[in-house]
Amino acid sequence: MNSLHNNSIPFSDDLIRAFLLGRLDAADQKQFEEKLIADDDLGARVRLAEFRLADDFVSERIDRVDRRRFKKTFLLTDERRRQLMVSTALRDRFSASRETESQHRRGLQQFFTFNRAAWRFAFAVAIALFLIASFWLVTKEPQIVRRILPKGLPSKPATLSTPVESNHPKDAAPPVHQDTATPPPAHESSLQNSAQITTLSLSPGHPGDIGEAVTISLPSDLNGLVRLQLAVEHNSSEEFKAELLTDSNQSVFVVDSVKKNDSGGFDFDVPVRVLKTGRYQVQLSRLHDGSKQVVANYYFRIR
Repeated sequence: MNSLHNNSIPFSDDLIRAFLLGRLDAADQKQFEEKLIADDDLGARVRLAEFRLADDFVSERIDRVDRRRFKKTFLLTDERRRQLMVSTALRDRFSASRETESQHRRGLQQFFTFNRAAWRFAFAVAIALFLIASFWLVTKEPQIVRRILPKGLPSKPATLSTPVESNHPKDAAPPVHQDTATPPPAHESSLQNSAQITTLSLSPGHPGDIGEAVTISLPSDLNGLVRLQLAVEHNSSEEFKAELLTDSNQSVFVVDSVKKNDSGGFDFDVPVRVLKTGRYQVQLSRLHDGSKQVVANYYFRIR
């Protein structure tokens, strides 16, 4: 790390990423942190590198070793965990947009394919009916032919030329296929507009209670919500924060100000898409005199 010890050489992007992933040794780590405090430009580059690293993680553009370093070293603060949630939401939004565009393109292709087949079928039916009518007119009604033909011509049936497309009635309208398929709904930014809400009532517990925690099945609607109704013993007018943690104490979803419900507790709405099978803990806390105070913990399982 020669560039780290030479103050005249700027820090590279690779060196900043190595700092964020905890690859630097203790001496280089300390020198980088001292430079970070004194240099505002370096601080801005580090914040930008944090967003890029979060995007690379959710897009699986980093190798397995760096993914372990990312989970262990990078996700240490609430701000970085929020950055990861933003990157995950953006990836899901653009993935849904690309899928919607692909479905729309497939629908248009099927529509035009059906219309071409309908045109061919209608034209073939019109030609067949015209030939049948011509044959019947010549063989079954010779007197009509004699009225049409000049008197000097023989009365034998005249040979009809093969009908061409110009004999097709101009006013005949081909059957039109109406594309009534409704396009998929656009991505809603508000979680409250989700299609399905699964409600689960929870009471405060202790870490030893997780073996007997309430168990629910994972909802099938990925656009839905799991509404956790958190019961509390004393409900004040202060704002409370709810954070969903995995069994390994990794943050999954955070709401800085949860809503009070009619029963005196709080409603904590969690998107189904961030959940998977396993054990979870909900930590309810509040800010008091500038410090975070945990009010209660709740435990449940998803199978």
